[in-house]
Amino acid sequence: MNRYPITDFPERCSRHHAPMVQATKSSPLVCLVEWLVQRAGGAQVVDLVLHDEDLPMVILANGMALPISLALDLNTGQEVPPTLEDVDGKYVADITYAPPRNGQTEALSVELLPKGARVNVERGIFLLLDMEALLYMLFEEEFRRAEP
Repeated sequence: MNRYPITDFPERCSRHHAPMVQATKSSPLVCLVEWLVQRAGGAQVVDLVLHDEDLPMVILANGMALPISLALDLNTGQEVPPTLEDVDGKYVADITYAPPRNGQTEALSVELLPKGARVNVERGIFLLLDMEALLYMLFEEEFRRAEP
């Protein structure tokens, strides 16, 4: 999976303080969080792709791929290897961005819940996403949109 360093995107969203991407000088700035919410919010998981040398990726019904850095079972608090059995049919219930603080790196995560479960009431699978891979995906999408 290709990645772009977060430091390549110094512009920050005034609402989320997340990285903003501008593919060309004439393109609008796009917030990584807003882009992810538009593409992944509420979407159902249909597959999981595991690569030996790459990041595992959850595939959503709309074709969006979410690159996973870490998966936690929020019921046990334990790190778990992502498996299709654990994520299949669940939906992206919550998307959270944590800006860098006190020397910690920024993070972007989603929570997967079974259909009918309620956010902040029931616990599901927490996925820490690879932000640099997501930045690459966003930049490529915006660049393709800007190409003549």
